[in-house]
Amino acid sequence: MPTQLLLNGAPGAGKSTVAAALTRARNRRAHPTRPEQPENDRFVAPEDAASLLASLAGRLTRPGVHRVDASGDVETTVRAMETLLGR
Repeated sequence: MPTQLLLNGAPGAGKSTVAAALTRARNRRAHPTRPEQPENDRFVAPEDAASLLASLAGRLTRPGVHRVDASGDVETTVRAMETLLGR
């Protein structure tokens, strides 16, 4: 099977799912029940719920795809792709 790359975006999540995740994240932030919650809050905010769910949906529907973080500069992204492709 050829190597597949997913550089960005994934199927969007439904609004009700996003709203539920947003509410849950806000509640966890306001009333943490796990000791690692403050640490987790450093990396993701309740407002990230839609993009987080979209990313997870994409990963679940396409488990064989290799992902490259394309949020940095072009050179870093190209190097990551070349490494993945064995070049």
